[in-house]
Amino acid sequence: NNVFCANQIDPVAQSLLNLYPSANVNGGKTTNNYAVNIGTNQNTVQWDQRLDWNVSSKDQTFLRYSYLNAPATNTLPLGPILDGSAFGAGRVSNHAENVAASETHIFAPWLANEFRFGYSWGLFSFTQSNANTNVSAQLGLGGVPFGAGFPNNGGLPQGTVSGITAFGAPQYEPAVESQNVYQILDNVSIVLGKHSIRAGVSLQAIRFGANQPQASRGEYNY
Repeated sequence: NNVFCANQIDPVAQSLLNLYPSANVNGGKTTNNYAVNIGTNQNTVQWDQRLDWNVSSKDQTFLRYSYLNAPATNTLPLGPILDGSAFGAGRVSNHAENVAASETHIFAPWLANEFRFGYSWGLFSFTQSNANTNVSAQLGLGGVPFGAGFPNNGGLPQGTVSGITAFGAPQYEPAVESQNVYQILDNVSIVLGKHSIRAGVSLQAIRFGANQPQASRGEYNY
């Protein structure tokens, strides 16, 4: 009678389908029948502080420190398990600190030197909401790496089925980036008659790390 028997329906697929929210617009039609407002909870702490000190008529120095911490959590369009969000829509962390110092010394009316030091640190991440929960195994989807050696890899694989909204966590999450940058800079200014000469050296140590595997939980397409 054009009806699937219960034993013909895969229980894992049925458990996923049961998580889809009910139609709420368009008169209950089978397409374009669900609308949701995606909320964002963000708490940003950001400040800068600078100290200037004129040591003498020949010495000026300053010290600056900047801080940023902007965590955010976004609502998931298909609920806390099925997810269905786009990249960057789960848990967001932007944490950065920066310090800079400078000292300018005038040796003579025609000779001055400026020394600067800078350090920048940052940790930026986008992780799916179920990053620390083995949701896949709970719903019967096997083979998804989780636990030791696979940090923040919880959640569902991304699944695309023709005719319905894709489910699962974004492909490129988790995405974690970190950086450490040191800089030493020295500039010398010389005035010789009608000529002005400037020379300097800049030394940088840049360390950058990224962990952003593609489809680390696998992918389903039907």
